[in-house]
Amino acid sequence: MAILIKHDGTIEPFNLKLLRQSRWSLMAQSRHRSEESDEYDGEVDFGAEFQSHDIELHCVTDDGLTVEEKYQRKVEISDTLNKLRNGDWLMLESNPGKKIFAHFTGRVQMEEYPSWLRVNIPLKLDPFWVSVEENEFTGISGTIENNGTYETPTIIEVLADSGSVENPSITIGEEEIKYNG
Repeated sequence: MAILIKHDGTIEPFNLKLLRQSRWSLMAQSRHRSEESDEYDGEVDFGAEFQSHDIELHCVTDDGLTVEEKYQRKVEISDTLNKLRNGDWLMLESNPGKKIFAHFTGRVQMEEYPSWLRVNIPLKLDPFWVSVEENEFTGISGTIENNGTYETPTIIEVLADSGSVENPSITIGEEEIKYNG
């Protein structure tokens, strides 16, 4: 069960409306490390470490709820969020191909008003948006380029439209994989 934020600001599966206070940075926080040494000129760069970050979704229910309906909505929202403690995907309808792993953290805050609820949902987001990128090559030899921004696992399939593939080889960076057969 993923969390989907729609174009109109509706958050599914909760059927809540997102408020403007729910802004968050799309760029992950990072910690950059470098040190100076007498043995080297300048600094030695140890790279950057990306960290997860916290957000809070500020939302409201529809107006016109009875006391019983407000109670029922509280129970539904709490039950759904408890299922998200181990994490699930957060997706934006405006960017359907990408998703980010989110964990429900802490406690949901619900404020009661005469005929509606204000709900604040705390989430911890992993530092990277992810998506599946598929590239296809047809022919005898050529290059497929992966334009990602971070080192990720790769799955490569060698298929024949008809007949067979003989002695295929694949080169990734400086490494070459050969299959005889």
